[in-house]
Amino acid sequence: DGGVTQAGDLGYKGAKGRSLFRPTDIEVGPDGALYIAGWGSVYGTEYVSKEKWTAEESAKYQGRVFRLRHERPLIAQSKWNTAKRKKEIKTWSFGELIEDIGHQVHVWRVNAQDELVRRGDLVRSELIKTIESNTLTETQATWSLWALGHIAKDRNANHAEIIRIALESGDLNLRIQATRVLGENKVIKAVPVLIKLLTDDESRIRTAAMQSLDRIGWGGHREAIVDAIAPESERIAFYTDWQVMRRQLPENERREMLTDERQGIRRMAALGLMEEGDRDLQRRALSFLEGSDAGFGAGLTIRASQRNFRDSTKVIFETKTPFQIRFTSDGSNPTNTSFKAPKEITVSDEMTIKAAIFDGKRRVSEIESITVHKISESEWKDRLFVEGIGGKGSAKSYRANLDSLQRGVTVYADRQYTFTEIPDALAGATHLRTHNDDKANFDAEFLRFQTNLPAVLYLAYDGRTAPPKALTAGMEKTDMMLKISNGESFPVYRRMVEAGEVVLAGNKAGGSGGESMYQVFLTKEGAGKTTTSEVKGALAKVDLKHGEEIFFGRGTCFACHKVGDRGVAIGPDLVGIGKRRDMDYVIQSTLEPDAYIVEGFQQTSLEMKDGRVLFGMIGEETALSLKLVLLTGEQIVVRPDEIKKRSDAKNSIMPASFSNTLSAQDVADISAWIMSLK
Repeated sequence: DGGVTQAGDLGYKGAKGRSLFRPTDIEVGPDGALYIAGWGSVYGTEYVSKEKWTAEESAKYQGRVFRLRHERPLIAQSKWNTAKRKKEIKTWSFGELIEDIGHQVHVWRVNAQDELVRRGDLVRSELIKTIESNTLTETQATWSLWALGHIAKDRNANHAEIIRIALESGDLNLRIQATRVLGENKVIKAVPVLIKLLTDDESRIRTAAMQSLDRIGWGGHREAIVDAIAPESERIAFYTDWQVMRRQLPENERREMLTDERQGIRRMAALGLMEEGDRDLQRRALSFLEGSDAGFGAGLTIRASQRNFRDSTKVIFETKTPFQIRFTSDGSNPTNTSFKAPKEITVSDEMTIKAAIFDGKRRVSEIESITVHKISESEWKDRLFVEGIGGKGSAKSYRANLDSLQRGVTVYADRQYTFTEIPDALAGATHLRTHNDDKANFDAEFLRFQTNLPAVLYLAYDGRTAPPKALTAGMEKTDMMLKISNGESFPVYRRMVEAGEVVLAGNKAGGSGGESMYQVFLTKEGAGKTTTSEVKGALAKVDLKHGEEIFFGRGTCFACHKVGDRGVAIGPDLVGIGKRRDMDYVIQSTLEPDAYIVEGFQQTSLEMKDGRVLFGMIGEETALSLKLVLLTGEQIVVRPDEIKKRSDAKNSIMPASFSNTLSAQDVADISAWIMSLK
C-alpha cells in the first residue's frame, strides 16, 4: 500500500522521514532469498569539494544491500551449496563450469566464464563442441559463446569458428551472439561477412550485423553497406540502420542521399538529419514518413556556404521535385515569372533571397528565404566572428550562432532543451551550439575553431560534477550559472583567447566528467556594462555609417525592425522616430528595453509539453497554430495543444543584452543613426 507500508524492519519511514529503503536492483540468491541494492540517503551524486568531504557526507552516498528471506529457506542448502563450492574454481571440471555458466546467480555465471577464458586454448575445442551440441540452455549457450569470443580476442585468433557459427548455425540465438561478438572484438576481416549478413532473412541477424559494423566502422565499405540496407523494411532493423548511418557518414554525404533514387536510403538520410535538428525536414516529416514522394519532394531548401562572408558565398537551392525553382534577390516574393534557380549561385553582395517551387503558374511549396551578410573591413575589425569549426565526430557539424544567446534559445542541436536563465554578461553572446550526444567524448582535441578578434571564451559545464582539468586548464570558475529547461544547472568557466585557433578537449577528457555536454560561448574582449551617462558622453563624436553597420550587423536589429527594403517588420516602426521621441528615449530603449514596453511588444513565456520553455512575442494565433517571435527575431510555429503553461514574462521582446554587447560609442552611433531616419 505504497507510502503507508508497515515494512519497518527495512528502515522505511514513509512520510515521517528520509527512507533508507530506496531499491535499485534485485537479485535472487541461490537459497531463494532476495538481495536488494539501494541508494544511500541521497539520490544520485552531487559535487562536494575536498574540504567539505566529511565522514557524515561520505555516509550519505553509501548504498545499502537488504536481504529479504523466508523464515524457512525455499531451497534447501544441500541443493545449491554442493561439494564443488568448497573447492577453488580453478580445480573445477569443464562440466562443473558449464553447469554454473547457465546458473540464475549472476556472479556464478561470471566466475565460470572468467575461468573458461583463463584456461583458453585448453578448453577451446571442447567449448566449441559443447556450444554446437544443442544440449545447452539459451543462457548456457550465450555465455559459452561469449567465453569463446573472449578467448579469441585475448589470443588474437582468427575467429573462424565464430564466423562459421554466425553464417551456418541452425540456432538463431547462437547466430545473433556470434554476429555481435565479431563487432565487440572489432574483427576487421569479418566486415565482408557482416555486410553479407545485412541481407539475411532474419531481421535480428541484420540488426546485429549493423550494430557490429558500427563498432568496427564502415571504412571504405560505404557503397556496399548502403546497397545492402536499401530495401530494409523491418522497423527495428530500419531504425538501427539510420542511426548507425548518422554516426558513420558525415552530414554532407547524407544530404546528398536525400536525392537517392531508393526511397529507403532517402528516408534513412532524412531521419538522421531530422534527429540532428534540421527544421526544414522536420516540417515535412509527416508526409515524408507516410511514404508520399510528392509530399516529401514538395520541400525546398536554401542554404549558404557562409551566411556571413567577406568576398563571396554560394547559395544552394535543393529540392527533390521535377518542378522549377524560381527566386528573387530583392526581398520580394517570387512568382512564376521570377528568375529560374540553378543548383547554386555565387553572391558577392548582401541580400535576401526568396525562393519557391512552381508547377507551371502554380506555386507548390512554401516560400523559403535566406539573408546573407557581407562583412565590411570595418566590421571585420569590430565584430567577433567564428570560422573554421571542426574537430572529431559531430563537432564538424557545429554552427556558431553570432550574437544570439537569449532565454528560450535551443541549448543543443540534438535536443529540445532551451535556456531558461542566462547571466547578464552572457546575454547576446555568440553561441557555439554543441550536440549532447557528444557528452562521452574524451579526446584531448575534440573541438577547434578560429576567431578573428581576441575574445572571452565561456564554457558552461554540467553542475553535477567537476569538469576535467584538461578541459578547463587556464580557465577561472566564475559565480555565473546557466539554467536549462530540463532543470539542469551549468556553472560557467572562462578564459581569454587570442585571435586565431582555439582548441577544446572533449566533455570527458581524461575518462570522467558530466552527463550533459558542455556549452561554448564567446564575447568580444573588453566588453563591459554600458551606462546611459557613458553613451551621452560619446554623442559628441558619433559615426552614422558605423551606426548603420551595427544595426544591420552585430546589433541584429534588422531581425525585428525594417528600414527601407531591409529587415523584418516585427518591432515598432523606427522611420521618423525623431519626430515622436528624443535621443534619451532611444538610448534608454536600447540599454533598458524593459523600462518602457510599447503595448503589444511584451514577452510571453510558453512552457511546452516536450520540455522546452520559449520566450517571445506572439505574432499570430488561431485555434490551430501560434506564431511566436523569439528574442533572436526567429519566428517559430507551435500548436496550442503542445503548450503546457502560458504566462506573461513581463519583459520587452527587445533583448536586454545590448548593454553588455555594445560599447558606449556603439550605442551612441546607432542611436544617432536611428534618430536620423526620415
